[in-house]
Amino acid sequence: MNWGLGHPSARLISRFVDEECGPRTRKYVREHLGECHRCRRKVAFMRELGRVAREIPSPVPPHGTLDRILERWEAGDRMILPVETLVPVDPYSSLKRAGMVTTGLLAAAAAFALLWPTGDVGADSSALRLDAGRPTVGAEIPVEYRPTTALAGEDSLRLRARYRTATDRADERSVPQVDAATLHREGDGLFRGRVRLPSSAVYGRFAVEDFSGETVDLDHGSEILVEDGTGRPLFEALAQRLLELEGRSWEEARETVRRMTVEYPQRAEGWHWLFYLDAQSIDPEGAGATVADPILTAHRGRFQEMDRRLASRAELPPEEIAAMLWFAAALGESEARARWQRRLIEEHPTDPRAVELRIFSLMASLRGEPERYLRALDELWAEVG
Repeated sequence: MNWGLGHPSARLISRFVDEECGPRTRKYVREHLGECHRCRRKVAFMRELGRVAREIPSPVPPHGTLDRILERWEAGDRMILPVETLVPVDPYSSLKRAGMVTTGLLAAAAAFALLWPTGDVGADSSALRLDAGRPTVGAEIPVEYRPTTALAGEDSLRLRARYRTATDRADERSVPQVDAATLHREGDGLFRGRVRLPSSAVYGRFAVEDFSGETVDLDHGSEILVEDGTGRPLFEALAQRLLELEGRSWEEARETVRRMTVEYPQRAEGWHWLFYLDAQSIDPEGAGATVADPILTAHRGRFQEMDRRLASRAELPPEEIAAMLWFAAALGESEARARWQRRLIEEHPTDPRAVELRIFSLMASLRGEPERYLRALDELWAEVG
């Protein structure tokens, strides 16, 4: 699930209130509520609506209704409609009771609509521009923001960011959001400030909000990819952009992967990602469809060429070895897969990917021997540190 730079959606908060979230999602929402009064208000409103809704009376069928239905069913009557009022009722009193509760529910809903925070606003009438030029590690970047109407009356605004390092994983919740800068309104109505990229960041994504957190402007085009000084984004910057977009925009993700293969044609990671996206576009639900023969043939030929070229290299970073391993596995190249797996474990035994593979190997080789397996795990943790 992808929450982006905005607050949790109304649907997610509703699931949280109804206790329908898994433990990881619930932990994320709890942590967010601890520092966001806006979303705490949403939770309070939803709980109040639920309480009022539960007070609406359920109609009680007349005594003996089920017995009469069953008798008529056994007699062969397949259309059982009420043909008479079996129990006298006071329609006014019933409507009055339901009306009182319904009025309360509508009042709560009206208050909910009026007081629910403005939330994420569209960026159609606003623009966030980061004059990054050719951004390098640790660069200071001028920021200019033309506000949406909902934020135009503020004196200052907060620029929020999520910075990704070269080693961040796909899960956004492990990549914290930070207050990147304060933007001040100037005489022309635009907000300006400066933001300094952390020295470890290779990619940044930005949003603007007021200091109460009531209104957030998500301008999804506002991002920075750190470059190598020649105008070419770092491979790691493209990789982190891909992780940011995965599951959110397959079109932009594919464009990013294409750029990876154009700018860095010798890197196996980009080609592996391209094969993955090709397969995903054909079989998005994982239903078992196969990649078309021409596409598969092209990817297999590219893999075999890279396999020949990289196999003779004495030193390779773990990312490249792992990419060749996953590429081989995806293509069904079992011999190459085993060979690259051995190389990853032998040359980079404490790399997280290698450690995971070693654990799987222990599980397979020591199946049914729990004591030996636990001792082997203890030794592995001691080695990894």
